[in-house]
Amino acid sequence: MLPAASSSVVVVAVLLAAKLVELQSRTDDDRKAQAAQILLSGQKKDAFHYVKKDNVDAVKTILESLDDTVRWQDWRDYCGRTLQNYAREMKADQVSEFLTSMASTSDASPASRSVLRSEKSRASAASASSRPSSVALDEDDEVGADVDEEPSHLVALTNSNNLDPQEDYQEDYFPSNWVEEKVSTVHSHAHRPADVTRQVSEETEEGEELEEPEITLSQEEVDALKKEAFRNVVQNKMQELDDVLAQLPVRVWSCWENKAGKDLITLSQERGSSGAYCILAKRLGIVQELKKDSFEEREDVWVFLPGEVQPLRATVLEDTPEEQDDVLIQYWDGDEPEKRIEKCLVRKIWG
Repeated sequence: MLPAASSSVVVVAVLLAAKLVELQSRTDDDRKAQAAQILLSGQKKDAFHYVKKDNVDAVKTILESLDDTVRWQDWRDYCGRTLQNYAREMKADQVSEFLTSMASTSDASPASRSVLRSEKSRASAASASSRPSSVALDEDDEVGADVDEEPSHLVALTNSNNLDPQEDYQEDYFPSNWVEEKVSTVHSHAHRPADVTRQVSEETEEGEELEEPEITLSQEEVDALKKEAFRNVVQNKMQELDDVLAQLPVRVWSCWENKAGKDLITLSQERGSSGAYCILAKRLGIVQELKKDSFEEREDVWVFLPGEVQPLRATVLEDTPEEQDDVLIQYWDGDEPEKRIEKCLVRKIWG
């Protein structure tokens, strides 16, 4: 009979093997569906956030990017409120008026919605064709890439939702700590330069944009970075992979595929390279690092403990600056004494 410790190891190994088999059995359609669900969930969360701020431009951008099959009218928050109900409750008059007109348009016949979508697509295409191309990349024959191949599922997902990668959103649409990769679409396959231009702009907390100097890489350098990126994913080298990705816009490396037609994030899932997956997911926006909050003494907060179904209410007992990693709190319920917990478990209570 096996000892208890050995039995636990066997059980864990079996579970890991089953999970690996499940990941390997996923088809491209399954991964596309998962990516679409993640994107839709983020759009829903952002929509409620900007309704509260009465930011009609941001709400319009989100809703107009949705596919015809998505019914935003059925979206509900944790209190069961729809976007329109939430807008009325928050007294967001501009957003409420826009949602009412948007709902009437959405209730139109499928044919009329299709005409509106076609007109918007043509307008986006015309706008894009008037802009100069700043990114061009000839794929290496060694990795079996083709200019007419279908792009990676994340890029295809963006295109399927009629999102314009060149569109300049309002400054407050994205949090100030995001880094926006502004990359123009390649419009001509016949005349494409062998250089890749990287231009990154980062918004500071004051709302100003700091533009880094343009970095131009030759085609040979890009090819070398491509091979190095795939090698780092296979070997699960996080820092080395991050250094490679930092040298190119997301638009470029997200389209890279190896000889088997696998992009970087798909390869990281199949190989079980969890560290590399975290780097890729963060840079693709699937996973985002939370901004550190500061707390004031006697401020009420939510505490999200692992394993708890619902957050616990607590009060902060001392001023906590952003750079501090823990918070001194006192729970509302129970007799537990004051204690310090990690700041990542604490969230502000928004009234």
